[in-house]
Amino acid sequence: MAAANGSISETVLSDKIEVATVSNRKRKPNFSLPVVAIITEKYEENRSILTAKINNVVTNKRKNKIWESKTAAVNAVGVARSPHDVEEKWRNLAGTVRKELERV
Repeated sequence: MAAANGSISETVLSDKIEVATVSNRKRKPNFSLPVVAIITEKYEENRSILTAKINNVVTNKRKNKIWESKTAAVNAVGVARSPHDVEEKWRNLAGTVRKELERV
């Protein structure tokens, strides 16, 4: 069955090619224990700011600067990460701890 601009088989073929190129990406290595320790330490140093609600004193810009400084410390030790990667790792660590505490 052919469409006006191309056939269905061409569409399926192009979808398979797209999927193949996405799966060829290389993963970043897992976070090492020293890097996780740095993330945890830096979080504890700035906990009051990072857990505060946004107001006149604490803004998103200030929080983002803290995550950027944490990222710089992490990048000095290991693989280059983005502030988003570091923040996401922290959220995952906190969630894992929360689940472990629920089991006990």
